[in-house]
Amino acid sequence: MANNMPKAKQYLKVSKKEAKQRPRELESADEFLAAGVEFEEAGEKWRAGDAAKSARFFARAIENYENGLQQFPASFDLAYNKARVQYEMTQHPRLLAQIPVLLVDQLRIALESHKITLKLQQDNADSLFNTAQLLTSLAEYLSDEGNSLETVQEASKLLEEALELFQRCLTVQEFRFSETQAQRDLEAPESQAADFTKSDFSMEDVTGTSTSRPNEDERWASIVEPVTQDTLLDTAMAQLDTLNTLCTVLAPDVRARALWSDVEATKLSRSLAWIEEYSSDLLKTKVSAYAVGSSERLNEILLGRAKFQCSLADASYRARQIDLGTYERELVSAFISEETPLNLSNDPEGLCDKAEALITFCTSLNIFPPSDISIPYSPTSLDQLGGLAWKYLTLALESLTAASTLPTAQDTAKIQLARGDVEMLRFRLSRHPINLKVAHRSADTLIRNAQVYYRGAAGLAKNAGLMGEEKEGIVKEGVAALANGEMGKWDDLMSRGAKRAERQDLWKILEEMLEDGLVEGALQTGQSTGRVPLSGAMEFNGGPPGESLVKEYT
Repeated sequence: MANNMPKAKQYLKVSKKEAKQRPRELESADEFLAAGVEFEEAGEKWRAGDAAKSARFFARAIENYENGLQQFPASFDLAYNKARVQYEMTQHPRLLAQIPVLLVDQLRIALESHKITLKLQQDNADSLFNTAQLLTSLAEYLSDEGNSLETVQEASKLLEEALELFQRCLTVQEFRFSETQAQRDLEAPESQAADFTKSDFSMEDVTGTSTSRPNEDERWASIVEPVTQDTLLDTAMAQLDTLNTLCTVLAPDVRARALWSDVEATKLSRSLAWIEEYSSDLLKTKVSAYAVGSSERLNEILLGRAKFQCSLADASYRARQIDLGTYERELVSAFISEETPLNLSNDPEGLCDKAEALITFCTSLNIFPPSDISIPYSPTSLDQLGGLAWKYLTLALESLTAASTLPTAQDTAKIQLARGDVEMLRFRLSRHPINLKVAHRSADTLIRNAQVYYRGAAGLAKNAGLMGEEKEGIVKEGVAALANGEMGKWDDLMSRGAKRAERQDLWKILEEMLEDGLVEGALQTGQSTGRVPLSGAMEFNGGPPGESLVKEYT
């Protein structure tokens, strides 16, 4: 799930003398707001060093806002801050590990809180933006957890609602922007500076009654930031990201597509046509207009366009609306062609996005299907498709390697996990039924590389306090070791993994590796080398794949 940080509401603290010690009982919405902001500031202070302590402060902020809303249910600022903090905690992996409920439940809780803010102020641009971002995050989570028809339908509905809210947000922002521009055209240059505070800052008190005299109390006011072209561009690009997610949701894998009826396939085709039309208007009309004079954001715009172009092409290819040649041309023109003005040399996030698009293209070739799906290709076709996959997987690895070397790279553990995944896919190209010669010659190096990358990911994740990525790295290294016939190393790593994770977590990692095509072909090598095929070892009384291995080590 991508990180979609909500927009924080800015506040201005105004005090005519040193603030008094806060009274035991908070009596006004202003006081509840001040206390909540202080808890948030403490949470921010400890977030990098002590995630548990940071999470406790954020939890106290949420509790404080809830208590304030019980007394002042019409306070928009209290409702907004409560909803924002609930969502923001889900976007920081270290804080997420401290939340006592499942991520999907926390997202739904935050969504209900955001709906309350919209009831209080239905045209508040920040609230509309944050709610749309949250809906997108929830849809991404559901899509990552499964690809059943019911999941696709629910995620699609959430994303369509998000697009509607982004559009409402943009309409409000455009209106405010035009008002500001008209006002500036009428005002004399010298009067603009004098009127800045009056026009851009709202000094109204939050609902409630203060127990101190007005000239002595500590007071809070919302800062109403002016809408600029950058603001409009932010919202338009967020819309494009949501369209990108919708394309991903509507791109069925080989198993899911086989279960879809003709009616559902027709609906998918219509949805993709609607997305293409929607995006055309957004890119040509909105983004192009907002980008005028924003040369420093050109690369950001080009990257967003390239990501969407590849996602739409992937969904269209999987829906059989375009052929492989067209898909490849879209991919090349977006990220690889020398003619593209996109420059990612110093952009680690952009390099990772490029790698993800390349990997998606390779997995969409349908040469890494689950074991229960046959490959409908002739040996000649497999050789050609295998060569194509090798080419673009190699380019993906180059992008990830470049990203890992940049000092500004974040989520370095995830980058190493992705490098390991690419090597596992390239290793699989060396095995039956693909048997790609160039992959076969490098097979031993590829599988050792995968182990190195997974081990590095686990170490980086452990140092950063990211337990999810740590256990994923441990388990994946173990699977790579098993692929290389290293049973002792597999035993040791699975024992370590069992100490760091619950049984269902280990099973989930193993299952996802099978679904992503990382191991099935690679571990069928026992027939010729004496290595243990994972597909056989992972069957347990007819149960789900991976259960026997998890059972053994937990």
